[in-house]
Amino acid sequence: MEPPFTKNRLTALLFDCLSLGSPVGRLIVCLLGMGVLTFVDIGSLGLPDFCLWEKLVGYCPADGTMRALNALLKGKLLLAIEYNKNVLLTTPIITGIVLSDLIEIYRRITGGQKIKSERRN
Repeated sequence: MEPPFTKNRLTALLFDCLSLGSPVGRLIVCLLGMGVLTFVDIGSLGLPDFCLWEKLVGYCPADGTMRALNALLKGKLLLAIEYNKNVLLTTPIITGIVLSDLIEIYRRITGGQKIKSERRN
Protein backbone atom coordinates (compact mmCIF):
# COMPACT_ATOMS: atom_id res chain seq x y z
CA MET A 1 0.00 0.00 0.00
CA GLU A 2 1.42 3.37 -1.00
CA PRO A 3 1.52 6.36 1.35
CA PRO A 4 -1.55 8.63 1.10
CA PHE A 5 0.37 11.66 -0.21
CA THR A 6 2.96 10.59 -2.72
CA LYS A 7 4.19 13.09 -5.28
CA ASN A 8 1.73 11.88 -7.94
CA ARG A 9 -1.28 11.92 -5.62
CA LEU A 10 -0.36 15.35 -4.29
CA THR A 11 0.02 16.68 -7.83
CA ALA A 12 -3.33 15.18 -8.79
CA LEU A 13 -4.98 16.72 -5.71
CA LEU A 14 -3.47 20.13 -6.48
CA PHE A 15 -4.58 19.93 -10.12
CA ASP A 16 -8.05 18.84 -9.00
CA CYS A 17 -8.32 21.88 -6.70
CA LEU A 18 -7.16 24.31 -9.39
CA SER A 19 -9.32 22.89 -12.17
CA LEU A 20 -12.75 24.46 -12.53
CA GLY A 21 -13.88 21.23 -14.14
CA SER A 22 -13.72 19.46 -10.80
CA PRO A 23 -16.13 19.73 -7.88
CA VAL A 24 -13.34 20.73 -5.50
CA GLY A 25 -12.13 23.54 -7.77
CA ARG A 26 -15.63 24.90 -8.36
CA LEU A 27 -16.40 24.76 -4.64
CA ILE A 28 -13.20 26.64 -3.77
CA VAL A 29 -13.91 29.35 -6.36
CA CYS A 30 -17.56 29.72 -5.27
CA LEU A 31 -16.68 29.93 -1.57
CA LEU A 32 -13.87 32.41 -2.18
CA GLY A 33 -16.12 34.54 -4.37
CA MET A 34 -18.93 34.48 -1.83
CA GLY A 35 -16.46 35.35 0.93
CA VAL A 36 -15.13 38.34 -0.98
CA LEU A 37 -18.64 39.53 -1.87
CA THR A 38 -19.77 39.14 1.73
CA PHE A 39 -16.96 41.07 3.40
CA VAL A 40 -15.98 43.63 0.73
CA ASP A 41 -18.23 46.51 -0.22
CA ILE A 42 -18.06 46.50 -4.02
CA GLY A 43 -19.24 50.12 -4.29
CA SER A 44 -16.36 51.43 -2.19
CA LEU A 45 -13.64 49.91 -4.37
CA GLY A 46 -13.83 52.67 -6.97
CA LEU A 47 -13.71 50.26 -9.89
CA PRO A 48 -14.32 51.79 -13.33
CA ASP A 49 -17.83 51.36 -14.68
CA PHE A 50 -16.97 49.95 -18.11
CA CYS A 51 -19.08 47.38 -19.91
CA LEU A 52 -18.36 46.40 -23.50
CA TRP A 53 -21.99 45.32 -24.07
CA GLU A 54 -23.31 48.64 -22.87
CA LYS A 55 -20.86 50.53 -25.10
CA LEU A 56 -21.73 48.46 -28.20
CA VAL A 57 -25.44 47.76 -27.75
CA GLY A 58 -26.52 50.40 -25.25
CA TYR A 59 -27.84 47.87 -22.73
CA CYS A 60 -26.17 45.25 -20.56
CA PRO A 61 -28.34 42.50 -19.02
CA ALA A 62 -25.64 41.75 -16.43
CA ASP A 63 -25.36 45.35 -15.23
CA GLY A 64 -25.49 45.38 -11.43
CA THR A 65 -25.06 41.63 -10.94
CA MET A 66 -22.01 41.98 -8.66
CA ARG A 67 -23.77 44.60 -6.54
CA ALA A 68 -26.88 42.40 -6.44
CA LEU A 69 -24.95 39.33 -5.28
CA ASN A 70 -23.11 41.51 -2.75
CA ALA A 71 -26.42 42.79 -1.34
CA LEU A 72 -27.95 39.29 -1.37
CA LEU A 73 -25.05 37.81 0.61
CA LYS A 74 -25.54 40.56 3.18
CA GLY A 75 -29.21 39.60 3.51
CA LYS A 76 -30.69 42.53 1.56
CA LEU A 77 -32.97 40.71 -0.89
CA LEU A 78 -35.03 43.71 -2.04
CA LEU A 79 -31.91 45.79 -2.71
CA ALA A 80 -30.40 42.86 -4.64
CA ILE A 81 -33.51 42.64 -6.84
CA GLU A 82 -33.38 46.39 -7.37
CA TYR A 83 -29.78 46.18 -8.59
CA ASN A 84 -30.47 43.31 -10.99
CA LYS A 85 -33.38 40.91 -11.27
CA ASN A 86 -31.03 38.24 -12.65
CA VAL A 87 -30.05 37.52 -9.05
CA LEU A 88 -33.33 35.58 -8.79
CA LEU A 89 -32.00 33.26 -11.50
CA THR A 90 -28.31 33.11 -10.63
CA THR A 91 -28.74 32.40 -6.92
CA PRO A 92 -30.56 29.04 -7.32
CA ILE A 93 -28.10 28.02 -10.04
CA ILE A 94 -25.06 28.80 -7.87
CA THR A 95 -26.70 27.08 -4.89
CA GLY A 96 -27.41 23.99 -7.00
CA ILE A 97 -23.82 23.84 -8.24
CA VAL A 98 -22.44 24.13 -4.70
CA LEU A 99 -24.81 21.45 -3.36
CA SER A 100 -24.11 19.01 -6.20
CA ASP A 101 -20.36 19.53 -5.75
CA LEU A 102 -20.65 18.90 -2.01
CA ILE A 103 -22.51 15.65 -2.71
CA GLU A 104 -19.88 14.60 -5.27
CA ILE A 105 -17.04 15.36 -2.85
CA TYR A 106 -18.83 13.35 -0.15
CA ARG A 107 -19.18 10.40 -2.54
CA ARG A 108 -15.50 10.59 -3.45
CA ILE A 109 -14.46 10.66 0.21
CA THR A 110 -16.69 7.73 1.15
CA GLY A 111 -15.65 5.67 -1.86
CA GLY A 112 -18.82 6.00 -3.91
CA GLN A 113 -21.27 5.09 -1.17
CA LYS A 114 -24.58 6.83 -1.35
CA ILE A 115 -25.89 8.96 1.49
CA LYS A 116 -27.96 6.72 3.76
CA SER A 117 -31.08 8.01 5.36
CA GLU A 118 -32.36 6.43 8.53
CA ARG A 119 -35.91 5.20 8.29
CA ARG A 120 -38.00 4.60 11.34
CA ASN A 121 -40.76 2.05 11.22
